[in-house]
Amino acid sequence: MDPSLFANIWVGLIATVVVTATTVAVSLAVRRRAPYGGYFSDSDRAAAIFAAVGGLFSVLLALVVFLSVESYN
Repeated sequence: MDPSLFANIWVGLIATVVVTATTVAVSLAVRRRAPYGGYFSDSDRAAAIFAAVGGLFSVLLALVVFLSVESYN
């Protein structure tokens, strides 16, 4: 095996750990500063927004799967 392959794996692993640790730290900092009860006072509006985003994500995922199946030969 090529030794540079292992270097690339280590770089990817270290990048993943750093990004994950940064995300956890930012999430904890935001959560600590959040008001009691959260930022959303109208949960029905938030639910509608999340449903729309979920629908758009499912359409995008279906297109990606379709294009990947079409391009596979």
